[in-house]
Amino acid sequence: MRTFVVRINHKMKGFSLNNLPEERIDLAARVINSALWLDHDVRRDTRIVLIFDNATVEVRGDSIRGMRPDERSIAGFLKGIIQGRKYPGIIVSDKMLEEFVEEGKTIALDINGEPVRSLKDYSVFILGDDKGLAEKLEGVKRASLGKKSYLASHCITIINYLLDKEEEE
Repeated sequence: MRTFVVRINHKMKGFSLNNLPEERIDLAARVINSALWLDHDVRRDTRIVLIFDNATVEVRGDSIRGMRPDERSIAGFLKGIIQGRKYPGIIVSDKMLEEFVEEGKTIALDINGEPVRSLKDYSVFILGDDKGLAEKLEGVKRASLGKKSYLASHCITIINYLLDKEEEE
């Protein structure tokens, strides 16, 4: 299963659906969209993990139900989680970033990392938000998609594309 782990350097707390940039809920919604949605379908082989300062939210493509790919719908699910609701395919926990690392199968995206050549041997991809990835991860390869800094959601789209192409070959 493909796993995208995004470190969001904010607390998951109440927010307005009319102000999604507050606490970076806009970023959370975009990375969920980029990780899971295809045109008229969901990637059932993929999960996305959002690690906030105070909670971890895992959204699984193989079991998510009712969520649409637009930011407001996704944000509505996140708001519901804050209010204590439970949804199929969404797991809330206190897991730490290190708990998602799979030895030899994990890449952390870093603009100063080694250029990406092939991703087929990797299944866990760690990204930071606009503040970056502060955690030092032992034994995790640092890789770069290039010399330009891309949005986390775009990095996920690029990785999905590259993995899809490698699977086709």
